[in-house]
Amino acid sequence: WRAWLPDLGVSSARAKYIRVLLLLFCFHIAQWLVIPVVPLFSVDFLRLDDFQISLGGGLFNLIVFAGSFFLTSVTTKIGNHRATAISVIGLGFYPLLLSFSRGFGLYSVAHLVGGVSWAILAGASFNYLAENAPEGHRAQAISWYILVSNASILIGSSMGPVFVNWIGFPAALLLFAILRMLSGLAILRWG
Repeated sequence: WRAWLPDLGVSSARAKYIRVLLLLFCFHIAQWLVIPVVPLFSVDFLRLDDFQISLGGGLFNLIVFAGSFFLTSVTTKIGNHRATAISVIGLGFYPLLLSFSRGFGLYSVAHLVGGVSWAILAGASFNYLAENAPEGHRAQAISWYILVSNASILIGSSMGPVFVNWIGFPAALLLFAILRMLSGLAILRWG
């Protein structure tokens, strides 16, 4: 921390990278609020069987795989910044659709939409981060991202089930959807 802070100075590139880190930190918290809740929601609320849950996960991963082939064309057209922001907003539709789901049909649609969004987000966000890393400090910049990412995983995955206990599955998923979409709008506006 101390070794990198003096290098931050007042450089606009470094200030922008810190802003990008903070925006991604907020998104990753919103992202990880959902992740530990979905298996519980699938079993305890939707009462899906193992086959249906596996099919949803398989659909998500198949879409991510197929959608990854379109990453270059998407980022070429709109850039990594906009692709990241728009796919974060799109990823907000995953818990939104789940919040209205009462069976396998909408659960599957949610996994389809989530897969499309994640296919673009996984590559575009890393490229976006790399584009904003300060010259000559890329290794340190990526190390900071790893720290921020791990902190957000800890916070989000710890708090997601707490919200479910407070307000129930549908309301919590709706709240998480709103937080993801706001994160995407913040990245679009201030990133």
